[in-house]
Amino acid sequence: MTADGREGFWRQNSEAARRFFEEESGLGEVKVAAQGNEFLALGLLYRLAVDVLRTRAFEDYDPNYPVDMDVRVVRGGP
Repeated sequence: MTADGREGFWRQNSEAARRFFEEESGLGEVKVAAQGNEFLALGLLYRLAVDVLRTRAFEDYDPNYPVDMDVRVVRGGP
């Protein structure tokens, strides 16, 4: 637990990324998209080629195993 009472935001997850960019950037609207699952995480860990992985592995999403996170910050007006 952090000093201000928040828990678990040190982990790599979309909620932690969203909060970080909202609090630290102060730039505007933050959108976070995460993709991944346990199978893809293991594939990345063991350096499996994309050709080895099943197509369905790329379609399933498990929020406990985010492999890729995309963050988009849109600035407000001038």
